[in-house]
Amino acid sequence: MSHSPPVLDFLSIAAATNLVERSAYLCDTGAAAFAVTLPLAATAGRGEEIEVIDGGAASSNNLTVTRSGADTIETAGAAGQTSLVITEDRRALRLRSDGISKWYVLGDTNDIAGESNTASNVGGGVGLFKQKAGANLEFKTLLGQSGIEVAVSGADNVTVKRKDSILGVSGNVASAVMGAVYKCDSGGGPFTVTLPAPGALTGEKVTVKDGNSTSSGANRVTIDTTGAETIDGKASVKLHRDEALTFESDGTNWMLV
Repeated sequence: MSHSPPVLDFLSIAAATNLVERSAYLCDTGAAAFAVTLPLAATAGRGEEIEVIDGGAASSNNLTVTRSGADTIETAGAAGQTSLVITEDRRALRLRSDGISKWYVLGDTNDIAGESNTASNVGGGVGLFKQKAGANLEFKTLLGQSGIEVAVSGADNVTVKRKDSILGVSGNVASAVMGAVYKCDSGGGPFTVTLPAPGALTGEKVTVKDGNSTSSGANRVTIDTTGAETIDGKASVKLHRDEALTFESDGTNWMLV
C-alpha cells in the first residue's frame, strides 16, 4: 500500500521563497508574479512532498516553480524541465522527490505551462495554434476566401494577405473584391460593378477596366456604390472604351486614384 508523507506545515508567502519539504505553500501573487525554488531532491529525501498553491486573484501574475541545481521537474507531458508556470489562480501543484535528482508532479497539469504541446481535430486549412500548453490543444484552421490568401510563414507563423487577381466578368458584380482587377467584357450589353461599403476598407483599392475594345458606346460599364456613398462626389461613374479606373476607400466614400 502506498503512503504519502504527511504535510506538516501550511505557510502563506507573497515573495520568492526557497521551499522546504513536508510543507504546503499558499502563494499570494495578487501584487506581483514571483518564483519559488524547490530544494535539491537528494536533500529532501525519497518520497518527500511539497504542495504549492497559487492563491493570487490577479490572473496575469503567474507563479513559477523552479528547480535547484541540476535537478529536473517531471510531468506527464514532458520530462527534464527546469521550471513550471502555474497559469490559473487557485491551482494546487503537488510534487514528490525521488531522492536523487528529480521532482515529479502528481495529478492534473492542464493549467501548468511548460509541457509539450500536441494537436487534435486537425482541419483542412492552414493550422493555427493557441498559445497555451496542454495535453490536447484546441486546433483551428484558416481558410482563404475570395481574394484572400493564407499561408505558413516560417516555422511558427501563419500569414493572411490579400491575393491580387485579374477577374474577367461580363455581367453584374454585386460586391467587388478588394485588390482585384476586373476586366469587363460588355460586348453582350451594359452591366454594373458595385463597390462594397467603404467603412472598414480605408486604403483598400479595386480596379475596373473596360476589356472589350469592340464594344459599342451604348454598352458601357457602370461602377456604383452600395448606398449613399459617393465616388469623388458622384453617385456612380461609367467607363469609356478601354479605360481603366482605380478606386480607393477613404473610410467614408470612394475616390479615384
